[in-house]
Amino acid sequence: MRTTVRRIIVPLALCAALALAVVAQASGDEQLSPVWATVNVCDTGGNQVGARVGVPGDGSDAQIYARFSVEWYSEKQDTWLPVEGVPSSPWLSVGSAALTMQQAGYTFQFDQPADGRPKQIRAHAEVQWRDGPTVVRSAVAGTQAGAASDVGGSQASCVLS
Repeated sequence: MRTTVRRIIVPLALCAALALAVVAQASGDEQLSPVWATVNVCDTGGNQVGARVGVPGDGSDAQIYARFSVEWYSEKQDTWLPVEGVPSSPWLSVGSAALTMQQAGYTFQFDQPADGRPKQIRAHAEVQWRDGPTVVRSAVAGTQAGAASDVGGSQASCVLS
């Protein structure tokens, strides 16, 4: 009888420990603030659009990186399209994941629209938490208004003319 009980209790205890570890990991992830992105520079005279990202730290030794991409709204196709030329920034260092919240930004310079019509521009930020060369977490955030950016304004998009 003891052998049977031991055979049941040991696997049951292992399953319980595994379930507890999964729940602890999931609840730790839920405590992170969400990644946000915003258009914080809309310089219509200089044809510049700046995007900013806010990234929560997770208390780890990871380093955070972000890359921005820009799109323009095509009324003719009724959809957002990648900007021609250089639609993405290089990967930028945002900082250490050991800190609570980090921010970084990038400003895109545009040519004057060839057809002279205003162009609506938005961005999104890809974010990676890296442990050396290994990506341990990633997220994507589209620009939206109302972000708690400490630099410039906060808009979902920008209209260049």
